[in-house]
Amino acid sequence: MATSYDYDFQSSSDRAYEIIYNMILDGTLKPGEKLIRRKLAKQSGVSTIPVLEALLRLEADGIVESMPYRGSRVIQVTHEKIMDWYALREAVECQVARILATKIREHELHDLYSLAHRLDKMEAAGQTDEEFWDLHYLMHQKMAELTDRRSLIDALTRINFFHLLQRAQMVATEHHNQIPSNNHELIVDALASNDPRIAEDAMREHIHHSGIYEINGKKSKMYDESPVSRKIKVNSDT
Repeated sequence: MATSYDYDFQSSSDRAYEIIYNMILDGTLKPGEKLIRRKLAKQSGVSTIPVLEALLRLEADGIVESMPYRGSRVIQVTHEKIMDWYALREAVECQVARILATKIREHELHDLYSLAHRLDKMEAAGQTDEEFWDLHYLMHQKMAELTDRRSLIDALTRINFFHLLQRAQMVATEHHNQIPSNNHELIVDALASNDPRIAEDAMREHIHHSGIYEINGKKSKMYDESPVSRKIKVNSDT
């Protein structure tokens, strides 16, 4: 049976988590900065025990890392970490696409088309602001949730946390002239084909289009371009 202490601790832990999380994203806590529990407890208005719980949650989210005898620190986004997370994202989201292609229903397609149309319209207009990214996360998370696979949903949640941290720590630049004007609608078109291979290819190309980032003033292309959109069109015509 839960006690008042349990509820108070959970509330304190949640408060510490939210405050530390926001301090990381707004840059108050710098990349690589050591996280001192007593200092964080004072800033959060809680004791050190809820702070420890919050740091464990943030570590599970992938935006804090702990090292033996050195404590916890804010993850520093590097080229290697981005490559690693993009590999995970590709594996997770391509599997999401394969599953959805075999089970998605008409009303779910309609909802995804609505989100995709709004995203493509905003992207074409150069409106890649907070509203755009909130909508982007919503669409991709919704697709994961439609699979009913908890491991995929949790993995994508962690990937989105890292992407938020990445955007907070560095400038991401995409070559919009190389991105199809219906970038997100192509994914839904592929899901509507009910062909797992086509859906996987469309998702992979979508992720590859996002794989150009500016790191320390140097553009780094993570993937080669692939003509998947042409493949989708050819297959849909046959």
